[in-house]
Amino acid sequence: MKGQGKGLVYEIFRHFEKEERFTLKDAYRAVPDKPKEAVRLMGYLMKEGKVILEQSAGSGNIGVAAIRQKRSCILIESVHEYLGNIIKRLEGMGMTGSYIPARQNGGKGYVI
Repeated sequence: MKGQGKGLVYEIFRHFEKEERFTLKDAYRAVPDKPKEAVRLMGYLMKEGKVILEQSAGSGNIGVAAIRQKRSCILIESVHEYLGNIIKRLEGMGMTGSYIPARQNGGKGYVI
């Protein structure tokens, strides 16, 4: 009977209940990890062909997952040093595109 009658929301909460807690040390890492299960859940929560917006692209994990799951994505990253890795990862998947400098509130950012 384990798991029977339980929906997707239950599975999400059950998964994150087991996750290690986010610590202050994690916040200071160069590119914080997103739980792989959360990325996988994107496939269940969004229909194929929809657009995913990631406003802190970091290493590009969300973009890679979106492409693998046949979703479009808009990645935004404010740290110029991360752009090269993100673009290499996406090009390695056969994606072509460009990045656009974007300004918001006087700051600099990049839209991929």
